[in-house]
Amino acid sequence: ANTSAATTSSVAMFHGLPLSVDRLISLHPFLRKSKEKDGKRTRIMVICLTCSMYESDAKRASGNNQVVPYSTGARTEGESGAKRLIEHLKGKPHQAVEDARKL
Repeated sequence: ANTSAATTSSVAMFHGLPLSVDRLISLHPFLRKSKEKDGKRTRIMVICLTCSMYESDAKRASGNNQVVPYSTGARTEGESGAKRLIEHLKGKPHQAVEDARKL
């Protein structure tokens, strides 16, 4: 039996990407995971290094000229956090920065 196929099929998908923060980070080397203390709780944060390095380009592409949350770090926990992260990766600001980097 192919264990990688069995493992892959057990992970839910969203817009063609795995609905798992850890899997997304392993697939995209420009994502960094960190932990932030919030009182007694520890929150998982993810930073998009691409949008962080090219924050002005991401802001221009955001439509409202505001900082893209993942450029400074955003809470990313559970499936809802993974969905937000995928939406960031597929979103206009991140795509604009990716396109600018290719030039």
